[in-house]
Amino acid sequence: MSSLRDELRGEMLALREELVEAIRDAQTKLLRAFHGYATSVAARISVGASPAAAFPTRLAAREDRVLALETRPPRP
Repeated sequence: MSSLRDELRGEMLALREELVEAIRDAQTKLLRAFHGYATSVAARISVGASPAAAFPTRLAAREDRVLALETRPPRP
């Protein structure tokens, strides 16, 4: 009976670790996505009256987002 409990406890701990890792991966992906968006918005706000000055920064942020979409592996 004790070995069964130990085995079950071990499996639960392994599942917990997998779940924690999946949550961390999702959090990292969300933070990266928001960072790309924030870069573009910050460039637009910081320039103020001259939107043309922020264009290269905003374009680079969009290119980074498109590249991330193009190079990510397809979903199963």
